[in-house]
Amino acid sequence: MQIVKLILFCIPILLVSSTMAYAHRPVIIKDQSSKDNPVLVKEPEISYAYYGQLVGEAHYYKIVYPKEFVLYVNILVPDFYPKAEAIAKHDMSFQILTEEKILSMANGRESEWERFYERHGRDHYYIGPEFEKRVSAGTYHIKVFNSNNIGKYALAIGKKESFTPWGLVGAMLKARSLDKWFFKPDDGGNIVKARKKTLFDFSKADEGGNWSIVNDDVMGGISQSDMIVTNESIAIFQGTLSLENYGGFASVRTKPANFELSGYDGIAIRVKGDGRKYQLRLRTDDRLDGVSYQQEFQTMANKWTNIKLPFDEFVPTFRGRIVADAPDLSPGKIRQIGFLIADKKPGSFRLEIDWMEAYMEGKDVLDLSDYKWKNRLLLVFSPSETYPDYRLQKRELEEQMAEVEDRDLIVFTVFEKGGNSIGASPMTDEEGEFLREKYGIELGQFTIILVGKDGEEKLRRTEHTPLEEIFSVVDAMPMRQAEMRERGE
Repeated sequence: MQIVKLILFCIPILLVSSTMAYAHRPVIIKDQSSKDNPVLVKEPEISYAYYGQLVGEAHYYKIVYPKEFVLYVNILVPDFYPKAEAIAKHDMSFQILTEEKILSMANGRESEWERFYERHGRDHYYIGPEFEKRVSAGTYHIKVFNSNNIGKYALAIGKKESFTPWGLVGAMLKARSLDKWFFKPDDGGNIVKARKKTLFDFSKADEGGNWSIVNDDVMGGISQSDMIVTNESIAIFQGTLSLENYGGFASVRTKPANFELSGYDGIAIRVKGDGRKYQLRLRTDDRLDGVSYQQEFQTMANKWTNIKLPFDEFVPTFRGRIVADAPDLSPGKIRQIGFLIADKKPGSFRLEIDWMEAYMEGKDVLDLSDYKWKNRLLLVFSPSETYPDYRLQKRELEEQMAEVEDRDLIVFTVFEKGGNSIGASPMTDEEGEFLREKYGIELGQFTIILVGKDGEEKLRRTEHTPLEEIFSVVDAMPMRQAEMRERGE
């Protein structure tokens, strides 16, 4: 009886209102989408709204359609606090790809988001970028993502409204489910963790007070060390290592705290050292002595490096000896984090620490395999758009773009302060950071890299490189020569 009443109530609404949010048929995806298991959109012209939640990885949708059609895509995010001041910027984005190229990149951070109140469902949204174009028959992929791949979204695909009475009933029932899940900021108390968690960035001068020095004087040694935090937000662990009186180590560690690292895969650090080996040490209790979990890392003299230290590679030790029967490290129980030097080399040492963060492993922020066997990549890294080498490179690229495209080259441009791009489409800051880390590009450095269709690096230069030199490398590739033969060149 209640269902019948619901039908009688819903039909007039559908007839009267064409602006109703549920004119898009709701489909609840939650986190059930991935590149290997995309959501299949069977009727791309019929209006559907896919409600999903990113939990560390991008979501993927796939359209395979046998005829020409109008592809419409729009993205929205829930407005959790409609009475608060509006948030003008959100970074939920989507990318549309064909089997051969990127069709569109809708960057949320570069779009204007407007508040939208759906009065029949009484729901609050922010409505973001949209795409609409008549496209040919074929296969299309839609990637939904943001800077850390965390958050809820509604992806609207299609504009033709098509409801049966029973379909409307189903939509209204799903709406009730959405109210219980989609519009609640903490998903019922189960807060999703970001892929990265900052542990220390040393942005506060008094942050050094959270660390304590523990040297070999506890056993008669005379090594010395201290920990300071500079005005540039850099922590410096420094001192003098001595092997006298059976000593030989210096260390610094945090005061006991609950770091809540369950679910994370390791700790990443950005450090500048002196060419010596150090250890990162973790403890799961509040004791001064006892079992600690250690992992060594090598520094480079006077050079900043990013280092990942996976939790599953930490070794349990006690006073320098491995404890074979100790349990594996449990990240959720970590109470103390510290650095130690004990490389048996007396003398001064200095380790600068820019930041420390916990990280989750996942798929790459930018999946370059999408281009493999389809395109060659020309990666241009520059400190800024006004850098002299970049300006020369850009001018050549613009003048010879036809030659670039003829060789299936896509130009990736990465700057230090945003404005990155993939061809004519914007690239997120996180994607730029990923490329910089993947190819080991230092800040302040101009670098140009050529990547072949096999995904392998073919050329690297740290200055403006004439396109004739790049083209000659490409034209010597076996695959390129086969392409030219097919064209009769």
